[in-house]
Amino acid sequence: MRFVHDFFLKGRGKGYTDNTTATAVIKETIVLRFQRIRVTLSKGYHRCDSSRLNQSTVFRCTLLDKFPLFLKSLSTQFQSSCRGLHHLISTNDEALLASCRAFIPSLTNALHKGQAGRIGVLGGSEEYTGAPYFAAISALKVGADIAHVFCAKPAAAVIKTYSPELIVHPLLDTDNAVDAIMEWVPRMHSFVIGPGLGRDPKILNTVGHLIERLKEADRLFVLDADALFLITEKPELIKGYPKVILTPNSVEFARLCTAVLGEEVKPAPSASAEKVRELAIAFGHVTILHKGATDVASNGRLTVCCAGGGSNRRCGGQGDLLAGSLAVLFHWATGFGDRAAAAAPPELLAVYAACRLTRECARLAYSQHGRSTTTTDMVRLIHQAFSFLFGP
Repeated sequence: MRFVHDFFLKGRGKGYTDNTTATAVIKETIVLRFQRIRVTLSKGYHRCDSSRLNQSTVFRCTLLDKFPLFLKSLSTQFQSSCRGLHHLISTNDEALLASCRAFIPSLTNALHKGQAGRIGVLGGSEEYTGAPYFAAISALKVGADIAHVFCAKPAAAVIKTYSPELIVHPLLDTDNAVDAIMEWVPRMHSFVIGPGLGRDPKILNTVGHLIERLKEADRLFVLDADALFLITEKPELIKGYPKVILTPNSVEFARLCTAVLGEEVKPAPSASAEKVRELAIAFGHVTILHKGATDVASNGRLTVCCAGGGSNRRCGGQGDLLAGSLAVLFHWATGFGDRAAAAAPPELLAVYAACRLTRECARLAYSQHGRSTTTTDMVRLIHQAFSFLFGP
């Protein structure tokens, strides 16, 4: 199995990373007899001198064995001299996909209803009823057993007509919304917050309180759409909470950077991996997925990239499909996965799996419908895409 990582080496104090450290890496691999490890320096690395030692330097290490084994085997002295070794970028599809397949629960008689996932979607307003539907129905199509939608009253009847499989609660705009929704939380494995939420101040305030309560309940949740707008207003809501995943597009990502990093970042089709990592660190190592031509996700320690597939069709609702799928995969990765054998932490594996699935759905739908492709077409192809990527 092949693992490809980029190491960002940053020294501290007087011990900045330079050619000496790179040489030490090579020597260390020889001493430890890791014959299947190859280290090569990136272009320009050998030109590092004292005037550039305060800049990040990158080298690539290709491992045909597990990276953690290599890292643990390094001498204490070497680990100390190479303090930037904590950040990696993985673009190896084979290794990541294999780890994703490993956490997919088998369909057996041993499972009872609900064990494969009870998912809650917080969103849905008078104007936006499709988004929460797409998130919830995608969760079911991926393999969740039950999907609940907690929405505003004007959206409830409409969403109910979309599908008899969804359980719809018209609670989000009621006076006791927080307590009423929290009664359901113990039954849920994970939540998607944001699809079709809208920006009504009262509802956003309610969602803010719900996020606090979900953290207290130690629940997994995915933040998308207008929930990300709320986070730009109140970043402290999720800072340091490890069980949340943010899924901004380029515009939402730029707003988050302005709010949290104090930087103006121009929306771009593909994000800088370093900028995604920087934002994840600023949030206290939460997981952030920047959706784009290449999807980039980071928790500040490991960065995972996903490209290929997809389509040139930019119909609305694709992000909702991804968010709903991600909520299920997040539950599976944390509840069914073998962390010791995985190529990445569960939250990043879940993100990678959701990105691959969404891209494959888009590719299949576009091949059939071309310019007429809609998210409804993509939802119908979730089973085919899932089976192709992960098996039955």
